[in-house]
Amino acid sequence: MRASAASAVPPEHDVTHRDLWVKLAELGGKLDTMAAMVADRKEDISRITKDLDHLFTRQRLMESKLAQIWMIGLVLTIVIPTAATLWAAKLSAPAVEIQENGR
Repeated sequence: MRASAASAVPPEHDVTHRDLWVKLAELGGKLDTMAAMVADRKEDISRITKDLDHLFTRQRLMESKLAQIWMIGLVLTIVIPTAATLWAAKLSAPAVEIQENGR
């Protein structure tokens, strides 16, 4: 019965243990290569994440400085005209002289 089962398999589908071991070794090599690629990708992702964190930190710093500049500009926009108006009113007010002897 064994001879008939072996003769039923065409020669192109005849696989030996050596063929299986060779294919298994090739598969192991491919898996090792893929594992190395995944490790490289993780390092790349880690580096990119650090770069993005640094960029967002710089962006937050620039936004806070820009907000400070806007606030200083707003305060100066209110203070300068008010001070100029008060100073002009003080300069245009008549000077009152104190007279001696109640006159």
